[in-house]
Amino acid sequence: MKKFARRGFFLCALLMAWGPDALAATFNITANTNWSAIAGGPPTATDSVIVKNGANLTVNVANAVCQTIQVGSNTAPNGNDGTLTFNSGSQLTVSGAVTFGDASRAGSIIMTNGGTLIAQSVVVTGINTWTPGTGTLILTATSTLPNNTNFDTFNNVTLNGGTTTLSRTTTVNGTLTVASGATMANGGNALTDAGNFVLNGTLSGTGTTTLSGSGTTIDGTGSVTSTGTFTLGTGNKTILSTADLDFAGTIAINGARTITNNGIITTTTATLRSCG
Repeated sequence: MKKFARRGFFLCALLMAWGPDALAATFNITANTNWSAIAGGPPTATDSVIVKNGANLTVNVANAVCQTIQVGSNTAPNGNDGTLTFNSGSQLTVSGAVTFGDASRAGSIIMTNGGTLIAQSVVVTGINTWTPGTGTLILTATSTLPNNTNFDTFNNVTLNGGTTTLSRTTTVNGTLTVASGATMANGGNALTDAGNFVLNGTLSGTGTTTLSGSGTTIDGTGSVTSTGTFTLGTGNKTILSTADLDFAGTIAINGARTITNNGIITTTTATLRSCG
């Protein structure tokens, strides 16, 4: 009995020394399946997921989690491309990075029907398809978006923390939200938002910003420190009563349109310019 107790104590002490990562697993998805049906799963927040062998992994739950996920991998066995598909209302939270492919294989992420992907960062090594559809991408930490022509258009984008830096001209077709304490650094690149614009953090850099949507809203209590021209483009827009935004650069209004200001817009060194 004493020997058993000592061995049990040693095992508990060893597990405590190793920490929770010692129990982390890697799930290799090599055949089409739903997240809820992953063999041996579902994965936890300390586990890694690799989708390969031409398989499609469908996120069909609203509480999927993992530490990292790689879509497309040449690792044995069954190395090949992979696809991650989101159902409407589904959500996957990745505490680390989402990676498209590797040097030999490519990945696809399909959000045609919606869903939410939350991650610290996105890495593109080999990519077949990125379909933003009606989905939402939420970034939670400092990262640089990949400089890849197949990954520069999004639907809804939310930055919840850190600084997200653009590497190329970027288009957001849905709502762009920068939370308090977060920064979108345009890196000198042009940013276009066709949906609602919510800035509670900071928009920095030297690139231009264009709000191109019609009937869209502007809100937030953040600051535009970017020195690039901030253009209120196509269509009428409404600045909400909860808005209290600071601008450092030029604000341009293109063409004849109605901008309804129910909030507060403060310009320090900014100038207002009407174009056409």
